[in-house]
Amino acid sequence: MATSLAQLVQRVRGLPEPFDYYSGATSRWKEVPREALFYIFTKDLVGSPRHFHHRFVLSMALEGAGSVILDHEVFRLNPGQAIVTFPFQQHWFVNFAEKEPYLWLFASFELPDPNVILPLRNGLLTLSEEFLQRLETALALYMEDPKWKRRAHDIGVCLALMLNSLLDNVKPAAKEGPHGASHLLIQNVTRYVHGHLNHPIAISDIAKLLCMSDGYLRQRFRSIMHVSLGRFILETRLHQACKMLSGSNLNIKEVASNCGFTSLHTFSRAFRRSLRQSPRDYRLQQTAGSSPEAHESPGT
Repeated sequence: MATSLAQLVQRVRGLPEPFDYYSGATSRWKEVPREALFYIFTKDLVGSPRHFHHRFVLSMALEGAGSVILDHEVFRLNPGQAIVTFPFQQHWFVNFAEKEPYLWLFASFELPDPNVILPLRNGLLTLSEEFLQRLETALALYMEDPKWKRRAHDIGVCLALMLNSLLDNVKPAAKEGPHGASHLLIQNVTRYVHGHLNHPIAISDIAKLLCMSDGYLRQRFRSIMHVSLGRFILETRLHQACKMLSGSNLNIKEVASNCGFTSLHTFSRAFRRSLRQSPRDYRLQQTAGSSPEAHESPGT
């Protein structure tokens, strides 16, 4: 303790004179991240759609490489890299080798102002030594407090510092190029699907575009994504519907049409099967606290 205090005394003696006694350092953070959760990647996540939530997810590759699909782009993460998924951003995990060891860590959190970390969207990020030190501190606090209540604010501050490290080192256009035939196939398919969401999508049209048979396309897609192409198209439509229901004033019939559903009945049935609630109930749940009338109009 005496040594630590002596070091502090030396540092304080070296403090420079302020340039302005009435204006200090400005932080980019008005509020720190909250409701933080840390958890480990499991193979159960491979091929499973994880896109109906309103939280941010920081995915960190510590051991083992894999691919993350965000909307219509494919990103290959190697150990020491990370990527941030934003609320309601469709994401899938693919291309993990069966026999190779892997350890991916996720940090999920809520953030009132997403613009603070907007530069991190859709870019590969490098985990610096500073970041890893702050992550270690955050994990120590998190594991020290099993119910995450007594240390919740401290964990949020550590997470903000981790994000600061990423923001200070972010590079524009950090997305990597294709990595082989599987990567290219998935990227072409997802781009086509996202570009035609408001129209009927025929698998035969995608196959023709990629110069392969319908059957081979279906087989290749399932082997990579662990889900059928038809299911992927449906999940993508529903994901877009969730975003529209949460963030637009379109009535439900218009949402259905904009997401490529042929009728309101077809849309409502698919939505209820997947999310176990009606589109209207989902909208009311997402806009709780605001006036429902602001989001409803004839056709709902």
